[in-house]
Amino acid sequence: CGSTPGHDKANGQLCGSGTECTSGICKDNVCCNTACNLPCQTCGTGTCNSVKSTTDIPECSDDKICNGGGKCVVK
Repeated sequence: CGSTPGHDKANGQLCGSGTECTSGICKDNVCCNTACNLPCQTCGTGTCNSVKSTTDIPECSDDKICNGGGKCVVK
């Protein structure tokens, strides 16, 4: 008998789905502390942060980027 894998990855560890994370949330292929699904947010470190001056696909569409204020704007 062995243990069932899953729900054991800490925030900031790579994941493929929320079932792998203790938080139950996988965002941007990383276990995250919150859903972090608003435009111009990312969870690359395990903590949801604002994205500024770059793209944020799929939350900002292909023709938009996040500006310095963290808002989706036309390129």
